[in-house]
Amino acid sequence: DDDLEAIAAAHYGAPRALAVAGTQAAIRMLPQVLPVGRIGIGLLTYGEYAPAFAAAGFTVERFVTEPFADRRDAADFLLAPGVPLPATLTHLVVVNPNNPGTESFDAATLLDWHRQLVSRGGGLIVDEAFVEATPHLSVASHIETDGLVVLRSVGKFYGLAGARAGFALAPAALDDSMRGLRGPWTVSGPARSVVRAALLDEPWQRSMRTQL
Repeated sequence: DDDLEAIAAAHYGAPRALAVAGTQAAIRMLPQVLPVGRIGIGLLTYGEYAPAFAAAGFTVERFVTEPFADRRDAADFLLAPGVPLPATLTHLVVVNPNNPGTESFDAATLLDWHRQLVSRGGGLIVDEAFVEATPHLSVASHIETDGLVVLRSVGKFYGLAGARAGFALAPAALDDSMRGLRGPWTVSGPARSVVRAALLDEPWQRSMRTQL
């Protein structure tokens, strides 16, 4: 009953936050709470999304972004601002900024993709594990709209990967579903204390953004 989730929500500019045992835990839960469909996942991105969704019965379509257009023959589609998403796609995962490619998309572009997907009964998942240094790219403040999920990590910017802690930011109904799956004692007491201190240390955050 600490105030970690309230602190995280305020830090991210979101109405709520769900503490999880790192982004990996959220990746395993999301296929269980989203309607099964066709999901777009980067060909060159964090490798755990595709197997998690495929195992849950989703059809995975791989995309490349413009910096990697030379790999287009190995992917199903090109993801680029102003280019309509494939008509059959219902969900999309975007790591923003991406690992390892470093490419990024502005909030307006992400929200345009979100609108396209919601009209098809799907939604957008944005992994913001690396966004702390460029917070203007975040769409965390928009999660009250249906079909938008944002994942945040303390492992990168804060160097706290060993804490195994992160946050899922989602609309109320999805938040409730994920809470039911998460179970008790997901993040340890010592980890919660350390993460709480990190999120409240705004002078350190400003200094690190400048340094990076």
